[in-house]
Amino acid sequence: MIEEIHRFPRKIRLIETYSFGEPLCNPHLEEMIAIIRQEEIAEKINFTTNGLLFTPKRVDALMVAGVDTIRISLQGLSAEMYDEMCGVNVRFEKFLNNLCYLYEHRGKCKIRMKIADVALKDIPDGEKRFEKCLEI
Repeated sequence: MIEEIHRFPRKIRLIETYSFGEPLCNPHLEEMIAIIRQEEIAEKINFTTNGLLFTPKRVDALMVAGVDTIRISLQGLSAEMYDEMCGVNVRFEKFLNNLCYLYEHRGKCKIRMKIADVALKDIPDGEKRFEKCLEI
C-alpha cells in the first residue's frame, strides 16, 4: 500500500490505522505507524481504541512511532459499568492508571476521550463523573 500511496502527488492528509476492531490487538501497530511516519506519506496518523490494552510499554512505543491523535472510547465509569455494558471484566483502577500514563507521556500526541450517552444514562452525576475521569 505504501508503494501505491507514494504515487500520489502529495501526502495524504490523514491515515486512520483502523476503522473497525481494536487496533491495540495488533502486535505490530507501533511498527506500522513508524513505517507510515518514516515513509512520509501522511500528514497525520490517528486511531480509535477502547484503551483497555494500553500499558506503559505500548504507550512509549506509540509515542516513539509518531502517532498524532488517539481517540479513546470509554464504555463506562467503573468496572461494574463495563461489566454491565460490555460483559467485560475490567480492572478499572489499572485502566485509569494506564490512561494517566498515556496522558502524562503523550508528548505532541493529542488524546481525545468520549463516552457513549447510554453509559451515562441513569447514573447520578454521570457527566460530572466522566469529567472527573478526564482530570488525568
